[in-house]
Amino acid sequence: MPSHATESQVARALEEAVRQTKRAQRAETVRQRQRALLLDLIACTMCDLRIPFSELRAARRNLAQEGAGQPAQPRSTTKDSGQGQS
Repeated sequence: MPSHATESQVARALEEAVRQTKRAQRAETVRQRQRALLLDLIACTMCDLRIPFSELRAARRNLAQEGAGQPAQPRSTTKDSGQGQS
């Protein structure tokens, strides 16, 4: 009866594949929900702190440069350039 053992192994493997697919689908749904919540939080925070989109773009550019091994540009936390300060 070796074929019976093989058939049950195939059936178990198929069931496991179905379970893995369902887990992956649930994980993707959670990831999409978390991403939407994060985007909402970022947008609200930017609005509350009056962070312009240009500053966000500059921060993203700095992160990309750091990831590419280039030195990061100084991050500005205010709109002025610091001129006139001692």
